[in-house]
Formats: sequence, C-alpha cells, structure tokens
Amino acid sequence: MDLDTLYKTYQPFLFSIAYRMLGSVTDAEDIVHDLFLQLKVDTDQMKDVKAYLAK
Repeated sequence: MDLDTLYKTYQPFLFSIAYRMLGSVTDAEDIVHDLFLQLKVDTDQMKDVKAYLAK
C-alpha cells in the first residue's frame, strides 16, 4: 500500500487517538503528519497495519 493510500485510510483513526491523548487539534494533526513522514516500513508484509500504526 502506498503512503498516500495509508494516509487517507488511517489518518482519521490516528487523529482521533492523538486528539484524545493530547487534547489539542493542532498537536494531534502534527503528530499524525510526523508519523507518516517518518514511516519507513513495508506495510505490504504486515498482517495488521492499523494495529502497527496505532501503537
């Protein structure tokens, strides 16, 4: 799965987790954006991408 597809698929889920933890929309958006900028794993080999990204 390419990075753009991953972002569109999982951004809302990850944003909701980050927002609940941080309590700030701006901080939650930043942290999710940073996660995808630093993502350097082959998600095609993963069984559960959603669980990996949530941890």
